[in-house]
Amino acid sequence: MNPTARLAAATCVLALAGVLAVAAGPLRAGPATTAADLADLVVVTEDMALSPAAGCDAVSVFAASGEALFRGERVVSPGRLTASADLSLVIANHANLARGDTSPFLYLVRGDAQDRGRWTPQGRVGGARLVARAGLALLPDGDTLLVSTSSDAAPAGELRAPFSVRKYRLAEVGAGRLGPARGALEVDGPVVEVFPTAGGQLAHVVTEAATVYTVDVAGMTQAAAPVRLPPFDREPAAGPGKHLNLAHAAITPDGRFVVTSRWRAAELGVADVVDRRAFTLALGAGVPVAGGVAVNHAAANHGRLAVHTGDAVGVYDFAPAQPRIALLGRAAVARLPIHPGAEWGPAPSVAWTGDGRGVVAATSEGAAEFRVFAVEDGGRAVVPGPTLAACPDGINRPNAVLTANRRAVPPTPPSPTVTPSPTLTPSVTPTPEISPTPSTTPSVTPTSEATPTPTPANAYLPIGLREQACRPERLAVDVALVIDASLSMGQMTPAGKTKIDAAREAARQFVERLLVGGGTTQVAVVAFNAAATVVQPLTGDRSALRRGLEAIALADQTCIGCGIAAARAELRGPRQRAANAKVIVVLTDGRSNGEDPAAAVAQAAGAHAEGTQVFAIGLGDDVDRAVLVQIASEREYYYQAPDAGQLIMIYQDIVQEIPCPPARYWGGR
Repeated sequence: MNPTARLAAATCVLALAGVLAVAAGPLRAGPATTAADLADLVVVTEDMALSPAAGCDAVSVFAASGEALFRGERVVSPGRLTASADLSLVIANHANLARGDTSPFLYLVRGDAQDRGRWTPQGRVGGARLVARAGLALLPDGDTLLVSTSSDAAPAGELRAPFSVRKYRLAEVGAGRLGPARGALEVDGPVVEVFPTAGGQLAHVVTEAATVYTVDVAGMTQAAAPVRLPPFDREPAAGPGKHLNLAHAAITPDGRFVVTSRWRAAELGVADVVDRRAFTLALGAGVPVAGGVAVNHAAANHGRLAVHTGDAVGVYDFAPAQPRIALLGRAAVARLPIHPGAEWGPAPSVAWTGDGRGVVAATSEGAAEFRVFAVEDGGRAVVPGPTLAACPDGINRPNAVLTANRRAVPPTPPSPTVTPSPTLTPSVTPTPEISPTPSTTPSVTPTSEATPTPTPANAYLPIGLREQACRPERLAVDVALVIDASLSMGQMTPAGKTKIDAAREAARQFVERLLVGGGTTQVAVVAFNAAATVVQPLTGDRSALRRGLEAIALADQTCIGCGIAAARAELRGPRQRAANAKVIVVLTDGRSNGEDPAAAVAQAAGAHAEGTQVFAIGLGDDVDRAVLVQIASEREYYYQAPDAGQLIMIYQDIVQEIPCPPARYWGGR
């Protein structure tokens, strides 16, 4: 667990009666949460402001079976969504404002993790020049929130440059307002989507100008050069943000490719965030528009791409590393009454269900705003299923949809202290393959009811910690990079380079970022196969480290324990600086052979006892995950890289994690 998550976890839980003035009761009572319950949840927003009925102009929650679990109160108007990893806290950005209202807001709904039928409105949160219809993200720590903002100098209700991505903390929300901004990065337009990496150290931000920024969240700085994609192809807009309802983006499970829709161009823009390049993929003849996009992160139908094309939802075989896209199956949806110049939805949204066995797509069918489709036969059969009717009135304005797909289940994050809205009232109740199209823009050079009496509820109050703060720029470390040099590391990757070359490049970038501030930090390089070799002892010399990485030679067998033993020896040797924290980063693409795996676990346990942080990276599918989890100092320090293309991002996450080891900070939490 990273230090920010540890601090967020250091909360005091008090049982208080009547914490919230308004509570919307459950439409059903349910058992304790299971993974299946979480995978079954579908959260939607609806934009029908003319009706006072529950679910209209509101956040609502359904089961994928079509059962309504919660229809929220009228908000005017909720738009794009983010949530905690277990969906116990849902946050909606506003899609537009009521007439005369000039205060942009976020709207929060809290779910009961033990009863998925119980949801409680938490009210509005304002205090920043939030951009309507823009994307936002709650990071994996459950506390850090990234939002899209406009110039503070712009007149009320108007969007003007400069635009920024700003960082806030939910723990600092009070009296219905966000706390102080904890950092900001200026970007070239309103934000479409934000995709945090698994550890939350980095975030990929997609703007309306079709630029992908990779943001170092700690300092809110650019971690790499922006990637420029072909622009979203829409009607001419009266100003920035007017067509955000038609712009969508997704990210692949390996975290390497960001996919954007191009609307009237009926094609996709793809950004490779590792190689920092861009290209397009055409969806083929007969596709009127490219709307919502979603890439499946679950095991079933893993990696399949769903695209809302205005009058249908299509499922595609999607391999951007090739690059290749091929339509597998599609199903019609009722055409949405989209008005390109309107300042609201409906947005042609789509999302995979949490278990990956279906997709949820925006539609316009009677009272239903969304429909669930079963995806069978690997995507070749897209079968219409239940409809989801949030607002009972016949005019459909579906906005966003969110599920547990692309989410894990960490502990419930602390509740923010918010003030409920004064107007809240209780709620009741087989196809040819499509060839890629070259990008027209050049690649960027890398540079129920209300309860009659109050019931106890949990409130989470932050504790003021009086302990030494971690200052990454002041902490020096000695790091041993332990790299698999077995023959299998010579295999080619989809990107056209060998695994070992991909590992070398990721390690080089790791070194550059770790040593950027100079000081006494050092790195060593250890290669292992049948035995282990320290190819470069501890040093702060970047040139020497680059030469050491190039000197790694491949040979037979995989003795992981040998590599850890050699790293421990180097970190106990004369070059190790007593004031420096000690770290080992192990990378392997296989299983221990030529040694008992228990020997590697024992060596790692010895390192743990010596106060050394140990990170473990498994490359590919043929790794012993159970062993690597034991090798890592904490479960969160084990990383799985499906392919070599993800290594750079993993090493960058580790660079962010290293400076504040829990043994030294946050009381070891």
